[in-house]
Parts: sequence; C-alpha cells; structure tokens
Amino acid sequence: MIAYVVLAGVILAITISTINRVRGAARIPPGFWISIVLVSAVPFYSGYAALTPGEATDRAALQKVDDVAVLKYPEGSALLVTGQLKKLSAKELKNPLNLKTDYALKITGVNRSPEGKPLPWNQSESGTIERMGDKEEDLDVDLYEGETLSTSGKQRNASGLREDLQARYLLKGNGDVRVALSNYHGGATEAILLEVIKAPPPTMYLWLFGLVFSAIGIYYEAWWKCEKVGQDFGFLSLYGVFLVDVVAPLDGYIGVLYSAMPTFLMGYGAVAGFAFLAVKYKESQDKVVE
Repeated sequence: MIAYVVLAGVILAITISTINRVRGAARIPPGFWISIVLVSAVPFYSGYAALTPGEATDRAALQKVDDVAVLKYPEGSALLVTGQLKKLSAKELKNPLNLKTDYALKITGVNRSPEGKPLPWNQSESGTIERMGDKEEDLDVDLYEGETLSTSGKQRNASGLREDLQARYLLKGNGDVRVALSNYHGGATEAILLEVIKAPPPTMYLWLFGLVFSAIGIYYEAWWKCEKVGQDFGFLSLYGVFLVDVVAPLDGYIGVLYSAMPTFLMGYGAVAGFAFLAVKYKESQDKVVE
C-alpha cells in the first residue's frame, strides 16, 4: 500500500508542477490536457503492473546446483526469482557470507516456427540475493510448500533498505521451459523460488511512449513558451521505463524511489538539455523573422 502512495505522490507532484507552469504561459498548448493525463497515467499503470503481477501460474523451488525445474511459461509472462531466506541466529548474521547468495540459471526451451519446425533456444541469467537481517515481523507466513523446499524457508513481504531479495526476467520463448541452477553460492538463502507471473508492459513500447511525449513537452516549452515543461514531460513519460526495469514486487516503495533516480537524470538532464537547445533555436528563428 505504501508503495502505491509513494508512486502516486511522485507522479502527482510533478503533474501539479507541470500544470502550474502551463497555466502561467500566455496560452495553453493544443492537446495539453490529453497529454498530461496520458503521461501521468502510463507510469502509474506501469508501476502498478510491476508491483502487482497477480497470482503465479506455475512455480518451483531450487535448492542446490544442478537442481532442475520445468515450468509452463505462457506468452506474455515473466520469470520471478525470489530468495527463500535462511533462519539465522544473531551471531550468524554478523558473518558477511551469510548476507548474500549468488545464483545463476540456465534456461532452455523450444519455440515453433510458423511451419511447425522446432527452434531451440537458451538463456542465462544470474543475480545476487542480499539481505540485512531476519526480523520475525517481516516474514511471510504463506510460504510455498513444495516438496523440495525446507519448511524453515522464509520469504519477506517486502525488501528492506539495501536489500535485494527478488528479480524478474523476461524469457526468449514460451511453452515448457527448463530452468537449471548452474551456480548457487552463499549463506543468505536456503532455496531459490521460481514463479511464472504476468509480465509488465514491454519496455520497448514504454521507451517509444517516453520519447514521443518528451518531444511533445519540448515542443510545448520552445514553441508555446511553457517554461520547463519539457523536463517535466520527460520525467513523467520515461518513469514507466525505469519502474518496469528496476522494480520487482518485493521492492515496494524503496524500488519506486530508486527508479525515480535514473528517471530524474533522463528528464531533468537529457530532455532538459534538448529543450534548452530547442528554446534557443526557436528564439533565433523569431529574431530572423523580426
């Protein structure tokens, strides 16, 4: 719940600032109200989709190197990897080796061509599960009870600060997918939980949306003299890209804030720079006309 409040707060703050800037201009640009609704709604939807993927359609647990799981992976899905934390004593938590687990997955499957020809594919993914502590009040009581998963495994409801408990991967194919644990080193977890979930909006489309509406914001700033609207549109329209790239369900409000950092650099750095150049160009053109 806090994550959605933070997400809405970030978007609302920039949206209100943008509206105030435009209302201070001599004229409101054409299509502005439709544009501001879209650039506000898309990042919120993207963040919601990243944080709330719905129920897993398939799941399995891997505990040691060479463990294998076969998952049904429908089109439009994503693979969610979550660390099942070990129950450690206070003394064990002081050992840095018990605060992270490195893992690597080898993923294979077979796609089909339009003619029905098998097209084998493979993919490798790796990551690190990092933890800072093991507080009882943070533990999820609805644990996955697979046959190969120890009953003492713990999964947090949300990642804490400086923790990384979960990652999401998009696979090259669909259908029956074989996932093998090719590397598993560290003392933070006792198993890696694999879940097939609904994927968030495709990053390619979000990038396209962001670039188009960043350009619209620059147009409003340079041609309609709406001060700093280009950078605001840049932030809002590109926020969805980084929400989908950065945020996994357990990341919560911390992930929402982290994803705002690269978005800020893009919107108030790169897009603002292009807007500045566009303003100077328009001013030079106006002087020539005079």
